[in-house]
Amino acid sequence: MSKIQVLQEITDWGSESLNEKNGVYYVNDHGHLVGYNGKMFKSPMKQFSKARRKFEVIGELTLPYLLKVIGELTDE
Repeated sequence: MSKIQVLQEITDWGSESLNEKNGVYYVNDHGHLVGYNGKMFKSPMKQFSKARRKFEVIGELTLPYLLKVIGELTDE
């Protein structure tokens, strides 16, 4: 079953204003970015890299859960 890791960026950029831009990333099993700050993308961003940044795992989502949520959003 496909799983999506929910990652909170905790990189210290050396400036408080830059640290505020740290977001929440949704990354699939292949390491591709599938969402950012609660917005899911239509297709994964394959050029996403965690290099030189720090992340903390704050959750994990499964594909059936995501499909249910997306279905509820399209019904509105």
